[in-house]
Amino acid sequence: IVINSFTIANDYTNNNWYWKIALPTALIVYFFLNILLSVRFLKINRLLKTSIILFLIDLVYFIVPFVKIDNSNIQKEINEINIFKADFSNWISGVALENNIHCIVFLAMLTLAIVFFVFGLIRYFKRKNKI
Repeated sequence: IVINSFTIANDYTNNNWYWKIALPTALIVYFFLNILLSVRFLKINRLLKTSIILFLIDLVYFIVPFVKIDNSNIQKEINEINIFKADFSNWISGVALENNIHCIVFLAMLTLAIVFFVFGLIRYFKRKNKI
């Protein structure tokens, strides 16, 4: 708030970046950190916790292309990170290469989340049957 007030008072900017960019970003990070912290205290095995966290990270990758922001520079960056525009036949240009890599990371984390989930359920039911 102090930086925002200083920049407005000295005519560096009048777009109120704190209210448009910094505060929403901080709230989103705070929200996801609370979710991750609550996953840490669940009474399930580590494999299932890992699976939940990987699914949440994949959810962020999935949601990013649908986010719309008033700031054109940030919106341009958001539009470039789009796993739906991956083109595995084009590995030369910068944006296509980044989309391909983001899509591969997305699919790898989704695969790992499913693997951890399956092995976590197997482990959970083995322990449940022992009791």
